[in-house]
Amino acid sequence: MVARYYTLHPLIQPKNTVDWVIKWRKKEELEQLVVFCDSNTRYLAQPLADAVDALCLEVPAGEENKNLQQAERLWQALRTAEASRKTGWINVGGGMVCDLGGFVASNYMRGIPLVHIPTTLLAQIDAALCGKTAVNLGPWKNQIGTYYLPEAVLLDPAMLKKLPAEEVLNGKAEMFKHGLIEDVRLIDYLEKLPPNTMPGLGWVRRAAEVKMYWAGVDPHEKSHRKILNTGHTVAHALEAWYLAQGQTLPHGQAVWAGLMAEGWLAVQAGLVTEEGAMVWMLDIPRFVTPRNWPKTADWLPWMAADKKNKAGKIGFSLPTYPGNCLTDQYLSPKEVGILLRKFDLNTWLS
Repeated sequence: MVARYYTLHPLIQPKNTVDWVIKWRKKEELEQLVVFCDSNTRYLAQPLADAVDALCLEVPAGEENKNLQQAERLWQALRTAEASRKTGWINVGGGMVCDLGGFVASNYMRGIPLVHIPTTLLAQIDAALCGKTAVNLGPWKNQIGTYYLPEAVLLDPAMLKKLPAEEVLNGKAEMFKHGLIEDVRLIDYLEKLPPNTMPGLGWVRRAAEVKMYWAGVDPHEKSHRKILNTGHTVAHALEAWYLAQGQTLPHGQAVWAGLMAEGWLAVQAGLVTEEGAMVWMLDIPRFVTPRNWPKTADWLPWMAADKKNKAGKIGFSLPTYPGNCLTDQYLSPKEVGILLRKFDLNTWLS
Protein backbone atom coordinates (compact mmCIF):
# COMPACT_ATOMS: atom_id res chain seq x y z
CA MET A 1 0.00 0.00 0.00
CA VAL A 2 1.23 3.49 -0.80
CA ALA A 3 0.38 5.91 2.00
CA ARG A 4 -1.39 9.15 1.28
CA TYR A 5 0.95 11.96 2.23
CA TYR A 6 -0.54 14.55 4.59
CA THR A 7 1.64 17.49 5.63
CA LEU A 8 1.38 18.92 9.14
CA HIS A 9 4.64 20.81 8.68
CA PRO A 10 7.31 20.91 5.96
CA LEU A 11 9.81 18.06 5.72
CA ILE A 12 12.90 19.76 4.31
CA GLN A 13 16.09 18.27 2.91
CA PRO A 14 18.32 21.38 3.02
CA LYS A 15 21.27 21.81 0.70
CA ASN A 16 22.89 23.81 3.48
CA THR A 17 21.42 23.85 6.99
CA VAL A 18 23.15 27.09 8.02
CA ASP A 19 21.80 28.94 4.98
CA TRP A 20 18.30 27.60 5.64
CA VAL A 21 18.35 28.80 9.27
CA ILE A 22 19.58 32.26 8.26
CA LYS A 23 16.77 32.56 5.68
CA TRP A 24 14.20 31.32 8.23
CA ARG A 25 15.33 33.91 10.76
CA LYS A 26 15.03 36.68 8.19
CA LYS A 27 11.64 35.49 6.92
CA GLU A 28 10.13 35.25 10.41
CA GLU A 29 11.85 38.47 11.55
CA LEU A 30 13.26 36.70 14.60
CA GLU A 31 15.14 38.84 17.08
CA GLN A 32 17.35 36.01 18.33
CA LEU A 33 17.91 32.27 18.00
CA VAL A 34 18.49 29.50 20.53
CA VAL A 35 20.06 26.19 19.51
CA PHE A 36 19.27 23.41 21.97
CA CYS A 37 21.18 20.14 22.30
CA ASP A 38 22.35 17.52 24.76
CA SER A 39 25.90 16.55 25.62
CA ASN A 40 25.92 13.98 22.79
CA THR A 41 25.05 16.49 20.07
CA ARG A 42 26.94 19.55 21.27
CA TYR A 43 29.55 18.90 18.56
CA LEU A 44 26.83 19.43 15.94
CA ALA A 45 24.89 22.20 17.70
CA GLN A 46 27.72 24.55 18.70
CA PRO A 47 29.07 25.08 15.15
CA LEU A 48 25.52 25.80 13.96
CA ALA A 49 24.96 28.24 16.83
CA ASP A 50 28.24 30.00 16.07
CA ALA A 51 27.42 30.24 12.35
CA VAL A 52 23.97 31.78 12.91
CA ASP A 53 24.85 33.89 15.99
CA ALA A 54 22.64 31.88 18.36
CA LEU A 55 22.70 31.08 22.06
CA CYS A 56 23.51 27.38 22.58
CA LEU A 57 21.79 25.65 25.51
CA GLU A 58 22.66 22.12 26.60
CA VAL A 59 21.40 19.42 28.96
CA PRO A 60 23.12 16.15 29.92
CA ALA A 61 22.29 13.28 27.57
CA GLY A 62 19.94 10.56 28.76
CA GLU A 63 16.20 9.93 29.13
CA GLU A 64 16.49 10.54 32.89
CA ASN A 65 17.15 14.23 32.10
CA LYS A 66 13.88 14.68 30.21
CA ASN A 67 12.11 16.17 33.19
CA LEU A 68 10.46 19.30 34.59
CA GLN A 69 13.61 20.29 36.48
CA GLN A 70 15.58 20.59 33.24
CA ALA A 71 12.65 22.35 31.57
CA GLU A 72 12.56 24.95 34.34
CA ARG A 73 16.31 25.47 34.06
CA LEU A 74 15.92 26.12 30.33
CA TRP A 75 13.02 28.54 30.88
CA GLN A 76 15.20 30.42 33.37
CA ALA A 77 17.98 30.58 30.77
CA LEU A 78 15.53 32.03 28.25
CA ARG A 79 14.38 34.61 30.76
CA THR A 80 17.99 35.55 31.56
CA ALA A 81 18.62 35.98 27.83
CA GLU A 82 15.51 38.20 27.62
CA ALA A 83 13.99 35.86 25.03
CA SER A 84 10.68 36.96 23.57
CA ARG A 85 8.02 35.53 21.29
CA LYS A 86 10.35 36.56 18.48
CA THR A 87 13.01 34.10 19.66
CA GLY A 88 13.41 31.04 17.45
CA TRP A 89 14.16 27.71 19.12
CA ILE A 90 16.08 25.04 17.17
CA ASN A 91 16.42 21.49 18.48
CA VAL A 92 19.57 19.65 17.37
CA GLY A 93 19.43 16.13 18.71
CA GLY A 94 17.56 12.87 19.01
CA GLY A 95 14.21 12.02 20.52
CA MET A 96 14.99 13.27 24.02
CA VAL A 97 16.13 16.66 22.71
CA CYS A 98 13.10 16.98 20.42
CA ASP A 99 10.68 16.02 23.21
CA LEU A 100 12.18 18.24 25.90
CA GLY A 101 13.11 21.12 23.62
CA GLY A 102 9.69 21.08 21.98
CA PHE A 103 8.04 21.11 25.41
CA VAL A 104 10.12 24.10 26.52
CA ALA A 105 9.40 26.02 23.30
CA SER A 106 5.68 25.24 23.43
CA ASN A 107 5.29 26.67 26.92
CA TYR A 108 7.64 29.64 27.02
CA MET A 109 5.45 32.73 26.60
CA ARG A 110 2.77 30.26 25.41
CA GLY A 111 4.87 29.24 22.46
CA ILE A 112 7.83 30.43 20.42
CA PRO A 113 8.83 29.46 16.85
CA LEU A 114 10.27 25.95 16.75
CA VAL A 115 12.38 23.96 14.27
CA HIS A 116 13.68 20.41 14.66
CA ILE A 117 16.98 19.25 13.21
CA PRO A 118 16.91 15.56 14.23
CA THR A 119 20.30 13.89 14.49
CA THR A 120 19.23 10.25 14.83
CA LEU A 121 17.44 7.96 12.43
CA LEU A 122 14.70 7.39 15.00
CA ALA A 123 14.10 11.11 15.43
CA GLN A 124 14.04 11.74 11.67
CA ILE A 125 11.23 9.24 11.13
CA ASP A 126 9.37 9.57 14.41
CA ALA A 127 10.23 11.75 17.42
CA ALA A 128 10.74 15.03 15.55
CA LEU A 129 7.55 14.71 13.53
CA CYS A 130 3.98 15.86 14.05
CA GLY A 131 4.09 17.95 17.18
CA LYS A 132 4.17 15.75 20.27
CA THR A 133 6.32 17.15 23.09
CA ALA A 134 6.84 15.67 26.54
CA VAL A 135 8.79 15.29 29.73
CA ASN A 136 8.79 12.30 32.05
CA LEU A 137 7.30 12.29 35.53
CA GLY A 138 9.81 10.30 37.53
CA PRO A 139 10.10 6.91 35.81
CA TRP A 140 6.76 7.32 34.01
CA LYS A 141 7.47 8.16 30.39
CA ASN A 142 5.96 11.21 28.61
CA GLN A 143 3.33 11.89 31.30
CA ILE A 144 3.45 15.68 30.85
CA GLY A 145 3.40 17.22 27.41
CA THR A 146 1.76 19.27 24.69
CA TYR A 147 0.86 19.13 21.02
CA TYR A 148 2.94 21.84 19.37
CA LEU A 149 3.87 21.75 15.71
CA PRO A 150 7.34 22.78 14.57
CA GLU A 151 7.54 25.21 11.69
CA ALA A 152 9.75 22.72 9.86
CA VAL A 153 11.71 19.51 10.31
CA LEU A 154 15.07 19.39 8.53
CA LEU A 155 16.11 15.93 7.30
CA ASP A 156 19.82 16.57 6.92
CA PRO A 157 21.72 13.34 6.09
CA ALA A 158 24.94 14.98 7.28
CA MET A 159 23.55 14.77 10.82
CA LEU A 160 23.63 10.96 10.65
CA LYS A 161 27.22 10.48 9.49
CA LYS A 162 28.64 9.59 12.93
CA LEU A 163 25.59 7.72 14.20
CA PRO A 164 26.58 4.68 16.29
CA ALA A 165 25.43 1.26 15.09
CA GLU A 166 23.00 0.89 18.00
CA GLU A 167 21.27 4.13 17.01
CA VAL A 168 20.82 2.76 13.49
CA LEU A 169 19.11 -0.31 14.99
CA ASN A 170 16.95 1.93 17.18
CA GLY A 171 15.73 3.97 14.22
CA LYS A 172 14.94 0.87 12.21
CA ALA A 173 12.46 -0.16 14.92
CA GLU A 174 10.16 2.73 14.04
CA MET A 175 10.78 2.17 10.32
CA PHE A 176 9.78 -1.48 10.73
CA LYS A 177 6.69 -0.41 12.68
CA HIS A 178 5.70 1.98 9.91
CA GLY A 179 6.01 -0.91 7.48
CA LEU A 180 3.86 -3.03 9.75
CA ILE A 181 1.04 -0.50 9.96
CA GLU A 182 1.08 0.89 6.42
CA ASP A 183 3.75 0.20 3.81
CA VAL A 184 5.08 -3.38 3.74
CA ARG A 185 7.80 -2.29 1.31
CA LEU A 186 9.64 -0.84 4.31
CA ILE A 187 9.79 -4.30 5.92
CA ASP A 188 10.91 -5.86 2.65
CA TYR A 189 13.65 -3.24 2.36
CA LEU A 190 14.89 -3.76 5.94
CA GLU A 191 14.98 -7.53 5.44
CA LYS A 192 17.46 -7.09 2.58
CA LEU A 193 19.59 -4.45 4.32
CA PRO A 194 22.36 -5.50 6.77
CA PRO A 195 21.16 -4.64 10.31
CA ASN A 196 23.79 -1.95 11.01
CA THR A 197 23.58 -0.30 7.57
CA MET A 198 21.97 3.13 7.38
CA PRO A 199 18.83 3.18 5.19
CA GLY A 200 18.83 5.37 2.10
CA LEU A 201 17.42 8.87 2.46
CA GLY A 202 14.46 8.05 0.20
CA TRP A 203 13.41 5.25 2.55
CA VAL A 204 13.90 7.50 5.58
CA ARG A 205 11.57 10.04 4.01
CA ARG A 206 9.08 7.31 3.11
CA ALA A 207 8.96 6.15 6.73
CA ALA A 208 8.50 9.76 7.84
CA GLU A 209 5.60 10.18 5.41
CA VAL A 210 3.76 7.23 6.99
CA LYS A 211 3.79 8.98 10.35
CA MET A 212 2.90 12.32 8.76
CA TYR A 213 -0.22 10.79 7.23
CA TRP A 214 -1.60 9.07 10.33
CA ALA A 215 -0.87 12.08 12.53
CA GLY A 216 -2.24 14.44 9.91
CA VAL A 217 -5.69 12.86 9.82
CA ASP A 218 -5.83 12.83 13.65
CA PRO A 219 -3.45 15.45 15.13
CA HIS A 220 -4.57 15.00 18.75
CA GLU A 221 -4.72 11.18 18.77
CA LYS A 222 -8.48 10.74 19.16
CA SER A 223 -8.77 7.88 16.68
CA HIS A 224 -6.58 7.06 13.65
CA ARG A 225 -3.27 8.30 15.08
CA LYS A 226 -3.43 5.57 17.72
CA ILE A 227 -2.11 3.13 15.13
CA LEU A 228 1.30 4.75 15.60
CA ASN A 229 1.32 3.39 19.18
CA THR A 230 1.77 -0.16 17.90
CA GLY A 231 4.33 -1.88 20.13
CA HIS A 232 4.53 1.13 22.43
CA THR A 233 2.37 0.05 25.38
CA VAL A 234 4.93 -2.62 26.21
CA ALA A 235 7.83 -0.43 25.05
CA HIS A 236 6.98 2.39 27.45
CA ALA A 237 6.46 -0.08 30.31
CA LEU A 238 9.93 -1.48 29.70
CA GLU A 239 11.48 1.99 29.54
CA ALA A 240 9.77 2.93 32.82
CA TRP A 241 10.99 -0.27 34.51
CA TYR A 242 14.57 0.41 33.43
CA LEU A 243 14.38 4.04 34.59
CA ALA A 244 13.10 2.87 37.98
CA GLN A 245 16.24 0.72 38.24
CA GLY A 246 18.43 3.73 37.48
CA GLN A 247 19.12 2.50 33.94
CA THR A 248 18.13 3.62 30.45
CA LEU A 249 16.72 1.37 27.74
CA PRO A 250 17.05 2.95 24.28
CA HIS A 251 13.62 3.69 22.86
CA GLY A 252 14.24 1.77 19.65
CA GLN A 253 15.26 -1.35 21.56
CA ALA A 254 12.14 -0.98 23.70
CA VAL A 255 10.03 -0.77 20.52
CA TRP A 256 11.59 -3.94 19.08
CA ALA A 257 10.74 -5.73 22.32
CA GLY A 258 7.29 -4.15 22.39
CA LEU A 259 6.49 -5.26 18.85
CA MET A 260 7.51 -8.81 19.73
CA ALA A 261 5.48 -8.91 22.97
CA GLU A 262 2.41 -7.32 21.42
CA GLY A 263 2.62 -9.65 18.44
CA TRP A 264 2.52 -12.56 20.89
CA LEU A 265 -0.38 -10.88 22.69
CA ALA A 266 -2.32 -10.57 19.42
CA VAL A 267 -1.79 -14.28 18.77
CA GLN A 268 -2.90 -15.30 22.24
CA ALA A 269 -5.95 -13.02 22.02
CA GLY A 270 -7.00 -14.76 18.82
CA LEU A 271 -6.58 -11.70 16.62
CA VAL A 272 -4.11 -13.42 14.27
CA THR A 273 -2.78 -16.93 13.80
CA GLU A 274 0.68 -17.76 15.09
CA GLU A 275 1.73 -18.63 11.55
CA GLY A 276 0.55 -15.24 10.31
CA ALA A 277 2.37 -13.32 13.07
CA MET A 278 5.62 -15.23 12.64
CA VAL A 279 5.89 -13.81 9.11
CA TRP A 280 7.19 -10.61 10.69
CA MET A 281 7.99 -11.51 14.33
CA LEU A 282 10.88 -13.76 13.31
CA ASP A 283 12.59 -10.77 11.63
CA ILE A 284 12.98 -8.85 14.89
CA PRO A 285 15.78 -10.60 16.87
CA ARG A 286 18.55 -9.65 14.43
CA PHE A 287 17.89 -5.95 15.15
CA VAL A 288 18.04 -6.31 18.95
CA THR A 289 21.16 -5.58 20.99
CA PRO A 290 21.85 -8.51 23.38
CA ARG A 291 20.96 -7.84 27.00
CA ASN A 292 19.45 -9.59 30.01
CA TRP A 293 15.79 -8.63 29.74
CA PRO A 294 13.59 -8.42 32.86
CA LYS A 295 11.01 -11.07 33.57
CA THR A 296 7.53 -10.38 32.19
CA ALA A 297 6.09 -10.11 35.70
CA ASP A 298 8.52 -7.27 36.46
CA TRP A 299 7.44 -4.90 33.68
CA LEU A 300 3.74 -5.78 33.39
CA PRO A 301 2.65 -3.51 36.29
CA TRP A 302 4.24 -0.50 34.58
CA MET A 303 1.54 -0.57 31.89
CA ALA A 304 -0.96 0.65 34.49
CA ALA A 305 0.06 4.29 33.91
CA ASP A 306 -0.07 4.16 30.11
CA LYS A 307 -1.77 7.17 28.54
CA LYS A 308 -3.95 4.95 26.33
CA ASN A 309 -5.62 3.19 29.25
CA LYS A 310 -9.36 3.52 29.80
CA ALA A 311 -11.76 2.39 32.54
CA GLY A 312 -9.09 0.37 34.30
CA LYS A 313 -8.13 -1.50 31.13
CA ILE A 314 -4.82 -1.33 29.29
CA GLY A 315 -4.98 0.11 25.77
CA PHE A 316 -3.12 -1.45 22.87
CA SER A 317 -2.73 -1.02 19.13
CA LEU A 318 -1.94 -4.62 18.29
CA PRO A 319 0.00 -5.70 15.19
CA THR A 320 -1.52 -8.59 13.27
CA TYR A 321 0.04 -8.96 9.83
CA PRO A 322 2.13 -6.58 7.68
CA GLY A 323 -0.01 -3.65 6.64
CA ASN A 324 -2.64 -4.12 9.34
CA CYS A 325 -2.94 -3.30 13.05
CA LEU A 326 -5.94 -3.10 15.36
CA THR A 327 -6.36 0.02 17.50
CA ASP A 328 -8.49 0.41 20.65
CA GLN A 329 -7.81 -3.07 21.99
CA TYR A 330 -8.52 -2.90 25.73
CA LEU A 331 -7.63 -5.70 28.12
CA SER A 332 -7.76 -5.85 31.89
CA PRO A 333 -4.42 -6.23 33.71
CA LYS A 334 -5.53 -9.74 34.68
CA GLU A 335 -6.24 -10.65 31.06
CA VAL A 336 -2.87 -9.29 29.94
CA GLY A 337 -1.13 -11.27 32.67
CA ILE A 338 -2.84 -14.47 31.58
CA LEU A 339 -2.13 -13.94 27.88
CA LEU A 340 1.53 -13.16 28.51
CA ARG A 341 2.14 -15.71 31.26
CA LYS A 342 4.26 -17.89 28.96
CA PHE A 343 6.01 -15.02 27.20
CA ASP A 344 9.69 -14.29 27.94
CA LEU A 345 11.70 -11.60 26.18
CA ASN A 346 14.99 -13.44 26.65
CA THR A 347 13.57 -16.42 24.79
CA TRP A 348 12.08 -14.49 21.90
CA LEU A 349 14.83 -11.92 21.40
CA SER A 350 17.88 -14.19 21.64
